[in-house]
Amino acid sequence: MDSIAKTIGIKEPNDWTKVSSQKVKELGGFGLLNHFGGSLFKALQSIYPEHHWDASLFERVPQNYWQDAENQRKFFEKLGKHFDIKNPNDWGKVTIQQVKEQGGGGILDRYGGSLFRALKSVYPDQQWDSSNFPNLNQFPPKHWQNQKNQRNFFDSLFQELKLKEMSDWGTVPINVVLAKGGSTLLDHYGNSLFKALKANYPEVQWEKDWFENLQKYPEDHWE
Repeated sequence: MDSIAKTIGIKEPNDWTKVSSQKVKELGGFGLLNHFGGSLFKALQSIYPEHHWDASLFERVPQNYWQDAENQRKFFEKLGKHFDIKNPNDWGKVTIQQVKEQGGGGILDRYGGSLFRALKSVYPDQQWDSSNFPNLNQFPPKHWQNQKNQRNFFDSLFQELKLKEMSDWGTVPINVVLAKGGSTLLDHYGNSLFKALKANYPEVQWEKDWFENLQKYPEDHWE
């Protein structure tokens, strides 16, 4: 790694966070990275254990890194210092794009792209008020064109609403989905929650009977 560092002009350890795994492979580090599952972070952590490495700053974090609640909390603690967060309501001034620029794209994906939901999960003892988050339902352009973002949104909402089975979606009013930031997402499906769910969970055998007692839909809703 020392020779690669000289080649690309690494002056200090954190300079590595600006280097992609692909670049390291092109410079002869293919076998080395494979030894660490393709993770530049893990390779550096092993080779230079004397330095404190922050996985969230790298292009690619280790697999399942964001599944660890402690890693999520560490990230937001660091982010809170960066944005000078003094109390929970201060988070309302932070945009989704700013969180992503600081390496939080992966953690937001786990919460359907919602900073508010991520914070509620990481700090469950805090009293969170969605009215203090003007950016709550604002997502980057083309966010909902990515099917993965759509599914992450519904996965997160499923957990937040404490649904047990897919049929439980039939008890969820449209306005709840809209209030949670799904307005533009549902626009892609003619404002139909049923159609959105069918598209994102094609493996499920959806039944219109689950939904029809909830509200009246237009004639072409189930097509």
